[in-house]
Amino acid sequence: MKKLLIVIFCAAFVCCACSFGKSTSDYVDDLIETEKRLDKEVVKNYCNFSSRSLVNDTVKGVLSVNVADFDNDGEDETIISRVVDDDIVITLYKLEDKKLIEKDSIVVLENYLSTGSIVRIDGFTKKIKDEENLYFEATANNSFFADGIDWSFVKVGVVNNKLTLNYRKTIAGSYFDDHEIDILLTDINNSGLDAQELVLSEGKYLVDQDDKANKMFRVERRVYDGFNPEQYEKEKENVNYGETSFIDYTK
Repeated sequence: MKKLLIVIFCAAFVCCACSFGKSTSDYVDDLIETEKRLDKEVVKNYCNFSSRSLVNDTVKGVLSVNVADFDNDGEDETIISRVVDDDIVITLYKLEDKKLIEKDSIVVLENYLSTGSIVRIDGFTKKIKDEENLYFEATANNSFFADGIDWSFVKVGVVNNKLTLNYRKTIAGSYFDDHEIDILLTDINNSGLDAQELVLSEGKYLVDQDDKANKMFRVERRVYDGFNPEQYEKEKENVNYGETSFIDYTK
């Protein structure tokens, strides 16, 4: 009888220990086990030249997972970045009763994966006054057949289990004067970054200028070297012109 009681006690202790020993990352794995992780994913991109339109990616999945005390309340929050219908969406979760419960979700960047043949999107964090802030920068040409630029910068914070949009700026065009760029750079640095210059086309990106920024993810679409769109003007089928790559720096 004593041996039986000891066995039952030990089994209960082990089960209890397993439950208490489960980390937040384990609960994250449970939450997203059926979703695709896009880390190191490479997707071919196409253009239909007969209709002069881009063929949208069919990409959907998790870009990155960040676990931190974002609002300095003494408890960790989990923020998951995803690609959903060509948008970048972030969702806030809190661990309650051994489950990650969704508290809030917002679209931070819209349509960048369906508009440009050349795209660069960065997601990163930076701690400011003991609070972890999230930043997003996106650059894309307007379309495969245009020379204009779409550019967006977004800052998001966490307050009382809610995602707060602290700053959003989106501009589009083919020419931006120096005064406009200076104003944008001032706003960016007032948001907590330490950027030396703002380059709206391919060049020196914000995350690479601030040594206290922590990368979450990067999405980058490139056209193949030597690709000449004119030679495909009469094509009726979709033509593969480049690739989109996804990198998760939190994995």
